Amino acid sequence: MSILFRLLLIGTVIFATYWMFRMINRSRMKISDSIFWIFLAFILIVLGIYPSIMRSFSDVLGIYSEANLLFAVILFIMLVKVFLMSVENSRLTNRIDNLTQQIALKNRDDKIYLESLEKKVENLQNELEKGAGKSNIKNSEILVSESYSEEEINI
Repeated sequence: MSILFRLLLIGTVIFATYWMFRMINRSRMKISDSIFWIFLAFILIVLGIYPSIMRSFSDVLGIYSEANLLFAVILFIMLVKVFLMSVENSRLTNRIDNLTQQIALKNRDDKIYLESLEKKVENLQNELEKGAGKSNIKNSEILVSESYSEEEINI
């Protein structure tokens, strides 16, 4: 690798690392997500400082230049990272779907419960109106319990 390429590599990595730490400080990136990028930045700086490492690997693998090997390695690492992010995205999408379904079921249960309470209140009001205050309904019968059973919901 030429001196210019090495300096460009090191400078770019240092700038990217600085930018990443600013993102972490502003709470726009989680530390756990940045570990991968910090590790990659460390490797790239070491390879920029010691190009003989890349030269040895490129000779062993039969690749013409160290820069070509570096680009191939970075391409491979990025493909692996994109695949892992795709897996994580699928997992989170499934989790969102499950949570949406749970919320919909909870809202349905709440609606059914509210309807059953409204019916009870309506029945009690009808009984009170029929008796015009002379009803034998006890105060404890007027109170509506906050819990409900599956029989009341008719699931």
